[in-house]
Formats: sequence, C-alpha cells, structure tokens
Amino acid sequence: MSLPSQRMRSGHRPRVSVSRRSPMKRMHMQRRSFGVLLLVFVAFTAWFFWPNSAPKDAQAKVPSEALLDPVVNDPDGVAETVEMVAATDTPKVEIHFADEPKPLGAVKIDPKPPTLTMGATPAPTERTAERTPAPRPETAPQPTGSSANSDVLFDRADAALAQNRPVQARELLNRALHDAATSPVRKAEARRRLGELSDVLFFSDKVIPGDDISRVYKVAKGDLLSTISRKQGLKVEYGFIQRINGITDPKKLRLNQQIKVVQGPFHAIISKNMFRLDLYASERDAAGNRLFIRSFDVGLGEFGSTPTGAWKVANSKVVDPGWTNPRTYKTYAKGDPKNPIGTRWIGLKGDDVNTKDLPSYGIHGTIHPGSIGTEASMGCIRLREGEIEVLYELLMPGVSEVLIVD
Repeated sequence: MSLPSQRMRSGHRPRVSVSRRSPMKRMHMQRRSFGVLLLVFVAFTAWFFWPNSAPKDAQAKVPSEALLDPVVNDPDGVAETVEMVAATDTPKVEIHFADEPKPLGAVKIDPKPPTLTMGATPAPTERTAERTPAPRPETAPQPTGSSANSDVLFDRADAALAQNRPVQARELLNRALHDAATSPVRKAEARRRLGELSDVLFFSDKVIPGDDISRVYKVAKGDLLSTISRKQGLKVEYGFIQRINGITDPKKLRLNQQIKVVQGPFHAIISKNMFRLDLYASERDAAGNRLFIRSFDVGLGEFGSTPTGAWKVANSKVVDPGWTNPRTYKTYAKGDPKNPIGTRWIGLKGDDVNTKDLPSYGIHGTIHPGSIGTEASMGCIRLREGEIEVLYELLMPGVSEVLIVD
C-alpha cells in the first residue's frame, strides 16, 4: 500500500494559471491547495490507524514496538482476563451418521492419546547446560543492549501469564527465543515454557481468543472429520483433529458440535549437536519468526551420517510400514512389532543442492527408545513411538519443510 506522501509525489497537482492572477491571488490558491492536501493526508492517516480498518499482514500481526504493551493481541483494547473456552463444551444434540470415505493415511489413534514426554532419556554430558537452565543470581548485573531487551521480553511474558493472557505470553517468549542476544540457557527456558503453553493452546481442545493457530468449527450436516479437513483446506491429518478433540469415533459427529481445528502446515528444524527436533507453525510473530510449538528428542545416524540441508516431506508417509534392512536384507512385514523403524514412516525429499539427490531418508519411530539422544540409526531421524504419531499427523507431503543443521 502506498503511503500518502507517495501518492502526493506521484499524483498530478492542480494546474494554476499565473498569467492573469495577482501575486496575492496566487498565494491564496497555493495555500488552499496545500490545505486540501493536508486534509486528505490526515483523513488517510486516521483511516489507516483506526482499529480493525487497516489490512492485516500475515507476516507481522502487530508493530514490534507494541510487543511490550500489556494489551498486545487484544485488538479490541480490552485488558480483561481471557477465559479459556473448550471447543467441546456444547449441549448434546442428535447424533448424525454418515458413510465414512476412504481414510487419509489410515491413522490409528487410541481414545486417549499418548502423553507426550519430553526429555525422558538422559542427555549426554555435553548438552547438560542446554537442557537444564541455571538459576539466575539475584545480584547479577543488569544486561545492556539487545540482551536487556531479551530479559524485558521474559518479564513481559511473566506479566502476561499473571494476567491469564497465554497468547500474548507465547508471542513474547517466541521473540525471546529468536533473539540473537538471548543466551543458550535462556533459549532452553523459552522452549520449555513455550512447550508448556502449547499443552493448552495447541494440544488441548481449548480455543483461546486471539490465537491465530487454531479456531472453532461448527459441524454441519453430512460432515466427517476427513471431509472437514478437506473442505477447510487443513494442512494436517484429520487424525490430529480427532486427537485434540478427544473424539473416539470419527464417523460419529454431533450436528452443530463445535470442534477445534488447526490450519497448518507445520515445519521442523533438527539440530544434530543437540539431538533435538523443534516443531514450528507457519504462523509468525510480529518480528516474522515462525511460532515455536514443542521440542522432541531424536536419535540420529551413526558416525554423523544424518545429512544436513533442506528437505520437504515426500509423498511416502506410511502407517505400520514394512521394511527391508539394506545391510542384512532381513524383511519385516507391515505391522510387525519387531520392525526397528516402528509404526510410522515420514519420507523426506531433498530440497536444496546438497540434498536433492539423496534418497531413502526419513523420520520414523523406533522399538529401541534407549537410542534416542544417540547416533545409532543408518542416517534417518528416530523419535519415540507416541511422539512420531503426533509428528506424522502434523507434517504433510509437499508443504512441510524440514531443515537439518549441525
């Protein structure tokens, strides 16, 4: 959108004939033209900054200087306590039955989804400082420059949580996580706290006002979870919608039932030296950083064989995959509980000059949870079984990006 000043520079100013007017009249005409332009500029400025009138920018929801305002993410300017609303809190009505179409990926979900447990495997010694934030001394000197701004973001996040404003707290902690001046210990703290916020904002059936990642959908006649996912263009497996809403049978939805949906797509960054996968939403904070969801511990390829670079999820996601060991040629049938790659396979396709010709890499489960946090695979990325099921539902072919870094 062009600024008013640009419009004034590029527009045509009224022609004023000076050959037959006295200097006094010419001055009067010039003042009147200037006054008209000034009024136009003031009117445009008032319209642009008036609440809910300016166009929304998906890359920057609010100006960066507004992040320290106690009412960030409150477009109506009401600094009241936010009430968490469960999407499933609706009156019971008649159940509507319909034929279920062919499922997407045959996702299996237990009525009660497995608990996501982070960090159950002890971390190697060299990563202890990253995983266990050290206490900050009361008498520590106050930081200066950008590091001071990072601490202010943490303090504002604490204030937002004290006011029961989790969406604002997530915004501020996400800014602190991506701040180059934030120390590794404080970054670990930010990831931990953002993961705790995701338990409510993302992995539950609650929809919090102001959250751009999730929203409420009202079930219409003939709706099934799979058709809702396609109709709404959701870039997640419908099994994840089933998971977070606690729906036991995807074929049985109540008419007018309100359920929580998330748009997607989601992306991952895998840090080899930390044996960690960080999950991000496509939505961004005011500074343009993708919103962090949660960290997952991973196992990697032996002798550093997991290749770095950019990837995309390929069209080779499989539930209960069969597998043949390329070294021993031993074959495991589909659904074999002794299959070393577990119950889920997420194929990866190289997306840069370093990875485009590398085949057969992927993210999968494991029947050896003790290998998480070590280099033990043939190059692929391993996750615990309960956690790979969640990643399977969130990382989608062709749209989810995976970046592997040292």
